[in-house]
Amino acid sequence: MLTTFISLFSIFALAALLAGTFFLAKLAMQQETRAVKVPVRAQNQNPRIHSNRR
Repeated sequence: MLTTFISLFSIFALAALLAGTFFLAKLAMQQETRAVKVPVRAQNQNPRIHSNRR
């Protein structure tokens, strides 16, 4: 009884760890894509601002 409980618990723990790592990896990918897009927008807007000032 105890061994089956421990084995089931370990299986669920491994599944939870895998799900957590995939979830964190997905969040990291989304944050990286956002971080890459934001500087590009800033660089595209900067020449317009400078050209408007001149």
